Amino acid sequence: MDRAEEVSPTYSGAVIRVLNALASVSIGEFRNRLMLQKLAYLAREMGLGCGLAFDWYVRGPYSPSLTRILFAADELGLLRTGPAELSDSETKVVQSIRDLLGNDVNNPEVLELISSVWYFLPRGVLRRKRRQAIVKRLLECKPQFSAQEIEQAIDRILRFRRRKQPPP
Repeated sequence: MDRAEEVSPTYSGAVIRVLNALASVSIGEFRNRLMLQKLAYLAREMGLGCGLAFDWYVRGPYSPSLTRILFAADELGLLRTGPAELSDSETKVVQSIRDLLGNDVNNPEVLELISSVWYFLPRGVLRRKRRQAIVKRLLECKPQFSAQEIEQAIDRILRFRRRKQPPP
């Protein structure tokens, strides 16, 4: 968690706008902060230039800088403001997250699983041995999820990536 992060006010604004477009929650509850962490991680993975570094933590990808941004934004009344005007790239990120998650966009447990699988899932071809290693690793560090749930999350992400992959 000691990687350097460059989080400018522009980046902070982008991540807050995207999170407001996806969720309207208070950061007073742990499950809501978990949800916002996972949504921000997925937003970064889908191309949101937010300058945040995420490392592996107990509940999956986590950014200490994002936690500070969220508390500061909440203090300034910038969270739960409803959808703001998004840039084209922010709109694409929000739509991609909705395409991946569907009705689970506000489900902290599913967000934890999907973001954790995404963290370990390589781009490109997924060989059977690598897939088995991912399932084994996640079963060890996330015993609340079954092998079947992890496998389903892998399939869900792979289907999403195939749909979103630009044609050659």
